[in-house]
Amino acid sequence: MRYFAVVALLMAVSSQAATVNDIDSDRIEFVIGNIVFVTLHEFSHLIIEDFDIPVLGNGEDAADTLAAISLIHMDRHTRNGISDLLPCC
Repeated sequence: MRYFAVVALLMAVSSQAATVNDIDSDRIEFVIGNIVFVTLHEFSHLIIEDFDIPVLGNGEDAADTLAAISLIHMDRHTRNGISDLLPCC
């Protein structure tokens, strides 16, 4: 069920991304950055659960940490950070 929710979220985001050309790029970058973080957070829950990774403490904190590390890693390997993910700019 969780996989379906993640796929539905990604489909909704991709269908809305093409209609945001009229909004300034700072707002778009802010929204896309938050969507990417939330998606990475949910994928972190999937990874932790599916691979039975032991969590010392709160599971939400572990998912936040894994998502933040993934976002930082992704930002280092793109030329303009989150701006490279924007479909319009």
